[in-house]
Amino acid sequence: MARKLPFDPTTLGPLVIGLDIGIASVGWAVLSPTRIVDLGVRCFDAAEDPKKKVSLNQARRTARVGRNRNASRRSRLKRLAELFVNIGMLTAPACAALFSKTQTKKAKDAPPTTDIWELRSMALKRILTDEEFARVIHHLVRWRGYGALRKAAEIATTEANDVRKSTSVDDEAKVSSTAD
Repeated sequence: MARKLPFDPTTLGPLVIGLDIGIASVGWAVLSPTRIVDLGVRCFDAAEDPKKKVSLNQARRTARVGRNRNASRRSRLKRLAELFVNIGMLTAPACAALFSKTQTKKAKDAPPTTDIWELRSMALKRILTDEEFARVIHHLVRWRGYGALRKAAEIATTEANDVRKSTSVDDEAKVSSTAD
């Protein structure tokens, strides 16, 4: 059965529909140039585990994010290897050998100059060879954004919490001293 509208839709002019889609509700509004035509909300149960209060999709989302991160890293490293070959810094076989999975892990009998951190340090003192420079850039591209910002944010949050705790302790001490 069709709902009888409390207005004449032919006299409203152009309409704008706005939606607010949340995890447990959908809100809507229909606007004409001169008035609010209709609005409302539809609430429903959130799709979450009632005991843990986490989304039912969290496990799939976590797996998908990991797959996408790994695919992005592989794509980034592949494009970097192609760039090294295209600009003539390395040949294709040299590039493949240099960045194979067995080569990127430090061998026990490798000379100390093959350590990537030592190469990065040596880059401050001398000009690196093309192969050494490629390894350093590969390392930076592979581990870009690695934890430094997250660690700084965690430290800032911890410090802010420490300040709040010390402030609340000071406030409690003031209250108890004025009560005496």
